Amino acid sequence: MDSEDGEPREIEELYLEARFACTALWARLRAREPGRAAALKRGLDALCGELRGLLEASGQDRVSRGFPRGLLEEPVGVLVERCRAAAGALRGKGSRAAALILGVLGG
Repeated sequence: MDSEDGEPREIEELYLEARFACTALWARLRAREPGRAAALKRGLDALCGELRGLLEASGQDRVSRGFPRGLLEEPVGVLVERCRAAAGALRGKGSRAAALILGVLGG
């Protein structure tokens, strides 16, 4: 991921939005669509790896905020759109993990 394309804080926020939305979506899909959930989890794991690299490069050891309340109660369609939006923005900044996630979500 090319960290020169934006402010590190802005990029971290995009990663967090994608991470949280994809985590909530994965949790909702596990029982209903296990194959799709497994593919999403692979993209989510790659995304978390990129986020760890970003944090290490900036000298941080943890993210700036926690999991949003109520996100797990969002409708699946809303979560899919949140994942697509955040992953699309990250793909534009060079994230390979975001491209994997968009492949699963059809975006």
